[in-house]
Amino acid sequence: MSGLFLLIGLTMAFAPLASAQLTAVSTQLTDGFDYPVGKPNAENYYKSRGFTPHGHLGEDWVRQEGSGVAFGNPVYSVGTGVVTLARDFRRAWGNAVVIRHAFLEDGRVQYVDSLYGHLDRILVREGQRVTRGEQIGTIGTAHGLYPP
Repeated sequence: MSGLFLLIGLTMAFAPLASAQLTAVSTQLTDGFDYPVGKPNAENYYKSRGFTPHGHLGEDWVRQEGSGVAFGNPVYSVGTGVVTLARDFRRAWGNAVVIRHAFLEDGRVQYVDSLYGHLDRILVREGQRVTRGEQIGTIGTAHGLYPP
């Protein structure tokens, strides 16, 4: 797929990798989840590619006006949580951030990780607490792998 997009995945597939740097971190429960772009409801964006369990581990979000106009636009945390990974993977994801979110489901605390890939800039660091809607980076091209 050609064009700029943002990859966001809500998956536990990266839990071992994302938690490897942290021993114990306290965090508050998230009060809900928003979209990672066009906050809070993905205004002027659409999902161009979705999650598949054995292939594409996320969702690609593109501006309605075209992929090129999204470069450098803000990327937001989908929920309150702790940054467990913030680094450059060069290939495929480029700059990437993983945030671990705690939430209540059926009276029990559950966890889910959100992955933000193909970022131009990372604005957070590992171990940092973030809130729902806080800017964590900007939309990029994974170092030109996905040009506009």
